[in-house]
Amino acid sequence: MRIYEGSEAFQSSRNTVLTMGTFDGVHVGHQQLLRQLRAQAQEINGETALLTFWPHPRLVLAPTHATPIQLLTPLEEKTALLAQQGLDHLIVIPFTQALAQLSAQDFIQQVLVGQIGMQHILVGHDHRFGKGRAGNMALLQEAGSQESFTVAEVPPVMVDHVTVSSTKIRRLLLAGDIENANAYLGRSYAMSCIARQGITDGAGLVLTPANTHQLIPGAGSYEVQVTYQDIVHLGNLHITNNSTPALELEVPALSGMAAREGSLHIVFSKNRGS
Repeated sequence: MRIYEGSEAFQSSRNTVLTMGTFDGVHVGHQQLLRQLRAQAQEINGETALLTFWPHPRLVLAPTHATPIQLLTPLEEKTALLAQQGLDHLIVIPFTQALAQLSAQDFIQQVLVGQIGMQHILVGHDHRFGKGRAGNMALLQEAGSQESFTVAEVPPVMVDHVTVSSTKIRRLLLAGDIENANAYLGRSYAMSCIARQGITDGAGLVLTPANTHQLIPGAGSYEVQVTYQDIVHLGNLHITNNSTPALELEVPALSGMAAREGSLHIVFSKNRGS
């Protein structure tokens, strides 16, 4: 997968099928859209491209909001997940206040058509874009008839009669419902952490999330898989949530290890209280 910083860097092709959005979580709904993106590209012997934004728009538009955005997948993890989906091109546009003021019509003309040279686009059923989120499927279809690009829409994906969305996954994680969140994600929720206190007999490892904007699941005790120095261990992660979430990890296999800082990758298997 080729990665482009900014839409100006992308080399346009009439045989590229584009989709766009934040794709936070790369959940089963996103995965279905990407499958259809690949299928459409194969029909025209073309390639796939995804346009996304960083930072997440909420981090720019509402940085002091009482409930700031809590990401399911920071950019590095999202990039890796998209690569696993067989995407050919990833275009990362810096999201700024100036971009936020661009109308949906101007975004289509200046960015999608003018810079990317879009000829085919595939979007989710509820996709919105542009200033005030005024851009939608109807506007894309109208612009497509004028600018000679094709537009297709992907219906929502349901799991147990519930429409999957990043917002619903966040709510499940905050409620400690790891099992259903994982079902909606299509994989186990994961986060990278930094160890601030070494493991010793009878003591846990105090963790700090590596990304300050990533969502920390709700208070509880969770069975987790821990990757440390390229070795996977089983453990329990205890999360308490008073004014600030606190994470303490117990990994029996590492008991007695000399105290040291380190990076760990935590994969959530289940809530021990469920």
